[in-house]
Amino acid sequence: MKNAHLRFGWLTYLKSTEKTKTSIKLHLDRFIGELLPDAPRQAKAHLISVIGADAQISAISAAISLGDRFIIEGPGVPPARVSLERNAQCFRGSIQPAGRKKPLRHLVGISDEFASGTMSVSSGRTVLAGSDQQFVWASIAHQYGIPGLPEWATWFRDELKTHRAIRRV
Repeated sequence: MKNAHLRFGWLTYLKSTEKTKTSIKLHLDRFIGELLPDAPRQAKAHLISVIGADAQISAISAAISLGDRFIIEGPGVPPARVSLERNAQCFRGSIQPAGRKKPLRHLVGISDEFASGTMSVSSGRTVLAGSDQQFVWASIAHQYGIPGLPEWATWFRDELKTHRAIRRV
């Protein structure tokens, strides 16, 4: 895992009130979302995974519960404003790197829509966490109760491409 930190993106949270101004920038490990067609560049977030200090993670958790927006960016990804919207869930954990006195805190935020698994039923679409053909086939087959063999994954991917029914962003 040499230079693994180079694949991390950034999540920035900015909030101003009459008396205070908050600015927090955290390492963004994972992001699943959908870019909205409107300008400026905005996205509907389904999953974010960030790493930071205790106070930073607490502030981001509170911001998620309030439905606030963040700015995400990363290597090869231009900045976009995102929100997990209402009823998002947060999960916290700790990571103890070797040679470090205090642990890093980890936060995973999941949109209500992604957590409930109702995306495909209500909107006719499915958002997946990966694009590997085996993973896509297994996920769709499981979600819709389609009987099938793992060997069908290549054929299924080709059919999705033929019908322009798959989009990787």
